[in-house]
Amino acid sequence: MIPLAAGAGMTMPNMGSLIRARWAHVLPRSSGIHVAYAWESILDEVVFVVGPPLATVLALQVHPAAALVTCVVLVIVGAGLLYPQRRTEPPAHGRTRRVGRLTVLQPGMPFLFLAFLFVGGIFGSFEVVTVAFAQEQDATSLTGMLLATYAFGSLLAGFTYGAMRSPRFHGQRMTLMLTVMAVVTVGFPLAPNVAVLAPVAFLAGLSVSPVLISGTALVERIVPAAELTEGITWTSTGMALGLALAVPASGIIIDSRGAHTAYLLTAGCAIAACAVSWVGARTVHRAELRALDIIAAKAAA
Repeated sequence: MIPLAAGAGMTMPNMGSLIRARWAHVLPRSSGIHVAYAWESILDEVVFVVGPPLATVLALQVHPAAALVTCVVLVIVGAGLLYPQRRTEPPAHGRTRRVGRLTVLQPGMPFLFLAFLFVGGIFGSFEVVTVAFAQEQDATSLTGMLLATYAFGSLLAGFTYGAMRSPRFHGQRMTLMLTVMAVVTVGFPLAPNVAVLAPVAFLAGLSVSPVLISGTALVERIVPAAELTEGITWTSTGMALGLALAVPASGIIIDSRGAHTAYLLTAGCAIAACAVSWVGARTVHRAELRALDIIAAKAAA
């Protein structure tokens, strides 16, 4: 099973990066890109809200393999609908010789990659630890509700954030929301029971969509247009790597210390993401200013 899962992960198309790059092509450097990224984040949260209970129902009520088969069908259908859309596909830049540093080494990108790595650690550890926490509290039936509450907070924030005016500096907004995320996530290891954890999870979820939206918009601004898909893929890779590392680490802590202690990993990842964002704030801000100057110069010409 593990080799099959690894093979599936290596061959799975990075749909998020591909779609967001298309939005950047259709709505280049406009205020509409802010709403588009918010919409993508909202759809992601809808999947997180609906997916776990749907998979549980299919596995328990239909067949143990029904959830996996459904996932495969949905991926095939979704990819089949996306790839033929030539109208929204960014034009190929050809096998051009790269000038300068790698995309992940562009000014500001190393900090973004690290921040998203720790954000992935938040997501991965929260899911695993919450399942164990509900079991320790003899509230296994509420596991889905707890996970959905977190995702619903992000869903609600996505709608609100998308309706707001796009900020001039996405890096500052991302740092602010990571700070909020760090402060609220500290409440996870302090929650004594499910009744307290649920509202804390909702509050923590409110910061998720703004972080992801502003982070993606920041990449779109500071990375050269010809390297945009790669840039977004780097942040997605960082988040996936953080999730992959946090899941087994959480399991080890749960088995040895319990779920309450394991929530310290979630809080620690949130604090680390916030710290990375603050440390790199000046570099990211300079990168945004440089990008805005280039945009203004092009508009004047």
